[in-house]
Amino acid sequence: MLHRGLPKAVAACLALTAFGCGGTTTFLAFNNPGTGSSPAAHRSILTGIDEFRRVTASDSAVDYALSPTILGGMDDPLADLPAMVDAGIPTAKAFMVFDFRLGDRELFEAMRLMGQRGGMLQVHCEDPVLLDAGVSAALQRGDTLPRYHATSRPAYVQASREAGRCHSCGSSSWVRSVSARVTTQAL
Repeated sequence: MLHRGLPKAVAACLALTAFGCGGTTTFLAFNNPGTGSSPAAHRSILTGIDEFRRVTASDSAVDYALSPTILGGMDDPLADLPAMVDAGIPTAKAFMVFDFRLGDRELFEAMRLMGQRGGMLQVHCEDPVLLDAGVSAALQRGDTLPRYHATSRPAYVQASREAGRCHSCGSSSWVRSVSARVTTQAL
């Protein structure tokens, strides 16, 4: 973990303890909305990378890496991808759901661009229409406890999306949250 905000001696002690116990000493972070990034970082991948490095470089007791999230609300979500990979950050994450999802065409282009540069895109695959309908139905029933999370997104919500798209654009992709048997068979 990054141990942000702790005194350096305490953070270093925690990191050494984790290392000594066989724990994780490297951390891969995503800058999804709601993780502390500024509004400017949500408009540009490169701005988000610079911000993450500035904040983390002086306050990390372990090795870290960033896999930026490509947000649908960015000024131009595809423009920074070549520079990002060329700067040594070969992975990024994109969502097909939530209010910051990428549109279908942008997602396809992001996979293609990452593949051309030798990068890899992690894709959180779920059908937004089916997911939103399932969540709405759960809320109407009053099913708001954590145990209802899985039932609001049955296997077909995931299986209906993206099994073939990753292969059609010639890129390496990591399809995230795969739990539906039909999806794993298609991949």
